[in-house]
Amino acid sequence: RCRRAVGLAAVQRCWRRQQPHPAAAVAAVLADAVDGPASSGAATAPWWAPWYAGLAPGGRAEVQAQALTWATALWGAMQWSALPRATTVGGRGPWWCCPADRRIVLHGRSDVQTWVEGRPVLVSLCSGAAPGANWRQQLAWPALVAALGAPSAPLPGRVVGIWPASGTVRVLAVDADLLAAAAAGAVTAAAAWLSVSPVPSPAQRHTGVRRPPTAPFARQPPSAHHLQAAPESERRHPAQRREWDSNPREPQSQRFSRPSHSSALPSLRTAPG
Repeated sequence: RCRRAVGLAAVQRCWRRQQPHPAAAVAAVLADAVDGPASSGAATAPWWAPWYAGLAPGGRAEVQAQALTWATALWGAMQWSALPRATTVGGRGPWWCCPADRRIVLHGRSDVQTWVEGRPVLVSLCSGAAPGANWRQQLAWPALVAALGAPSAPLPGRVVGIWPASGTVRVLAVDADLLAAAAAGAVTAAAAWLSVSPVPSPAQRHTGVRRPPTAPFARQPPSAHHLQAAPESERRHPAQRREWDSNPREPQSQRFSRPSHSSALPSLRTAPG
């Protein structure tokens, strides 16, 4: 995600003629992230700026190399001089929230939006060596979200996918059949997700009752073997937790004040019960 964010900011500067080429643009974007938003005239710093500022020199060099590769692929894949000035690079992208369940939010992401014959054209730089079996659904997704999120706006006329690793370009015309197939795929994905994470009833939301844990996380009663393994003086109530020292030279139980799941105690294991 970071390389795409930096690469989009760099291509945006090249498109606005603020930088002559992607290498200079990427270097300027990263320098502004370290110096702060005041140096670039932006109101706020990008979301990745604190993370990038805390990296070592080697990590910063890796981020710059990855972002430069991404920005060069997008900048070299299009004939920018032939695009209208209304073309936008990056941006928030369309969003749509399901009115029936606010947990379901669709986000259509595209890298470039231009205009042809009064209708938007969405361009996406795709990952992978070549288009996969579901490349139509992949390209139709931002068009579907744009249609749902802004029903009064012009419907995208085409969606363009670019796979720079293989030099493949796919152009997909947007029509009713394509949007219907994309919507069916979204419904199937949402149904599968809701079957894994069921919606609590209104009564459960009101009273704060939580769903019972699933079988892998349910607490199991102690077995007779573990109750007999410890001396009578060290047996505790099943609701209490006990930690054992894995050192074979210390077979007796060792109790600690830190929780049993603490990552600071990697040599300890918790006896069932």
